[in-house]
Amino acid sequence: MEEQTHEIKIIRFDKTLSHRDNIIKEIFSFLVELDCDYPNFRVWLSKVFRQIGTGKRILLVVYDEIDNIAGIAILKKCNYEKKICTLRVRTDMKNKGIGSLLIRKSIEELNENKPLITVSEHHIQEFRSLFKKFKFTRSETIKSLYKDGVKEFIYNKPFRREYALMSIKPQYSHKILSGEKVVEFRKKCFTNDVKYVYIYSSSPERRIIGLIHVENVIEGSINSIWENFKYSGGISKEAYFDYFKNHKRGYVIKIRSVEIFKRPIDPKILYGKSFHVPQNYMYVNKICLDKEEL
Repeated sequence: MEEQTHEIKIIRFDKTLSHRDNIIKEIFSFLVELDCDYPNFRVWLSKVFRQIGTGKRILLVVYDEIDNIAGIAILKKCNYEKKICTLRVRTDMKNKGIGSLLIRKSIEELNENKPLITVSEHHIQEFRSLFKKFKFTRSETIKSLYKDGVKEFIYNKPFRREYALMSIKPQYSHKILSGEKVVEFRKKCFTNDVKYVYIYSSSPERRIIGLIHVENVIEGSINSIWENFKYSGGISKEAYFDYFKNHKRGYVIKIRSVEIFKRPIDPKILYGKSFHVPQNYMYVNKICLDKEEL
């Protein structure tokens, strides 16, 4: 189908932008349905609006002939990442070249022919022809990246996994907060890209109570780990070897520092009622908190 010509606007928010609140409401209304696929989407979008104008975020908006939003792209432009974070075209405006227009403009704004972009398995069919047109290639598939149990398809670049969430029993999670426990032992561990780990204190608390700043992760034999870190792990020898029973190797997460949340967070508020506690860990986005929560 021949592409039609549409006006595209680049919105850069600042204090002097006229009708700023009205524009925000309009964009929120247009994107609100994405909350079903990406838990905590509204909180993330609020953060985006705060960052637009700093150079880190760029918002592209396509309007139809009566000045209603027809499509939106939200871009992230940092030294370490150039990403199309959100790309949506209004249902009745699909197959009219708007998606192609947004991608071409995104490539221009990011100065990157193959920017990072991710798509949920629930919507991948909608993007296949578009990605084929721009020769976008799938780099990996990550399950439970944004929503528990749902696959996210990653295109063009490796995905930076900076944040993870880990379930820890209360008797150990509070030792981490107090500083008594400065390493965490694990049978399985995340990639070395992870720099922050949210502490989910398991039953009976069932709340996210703090954030670990990771120094590094060390792999080793069960015996060598114990000999090197037995005074740092806040766990008895009996409990340690019982945990690693039938395992020859394990991991040590060295803790650089910890942020304690004044108001523990119910993960179901962030990730929906279907949230399941990860057996080992799960990759997550940064959780946006108000100052009084820290």
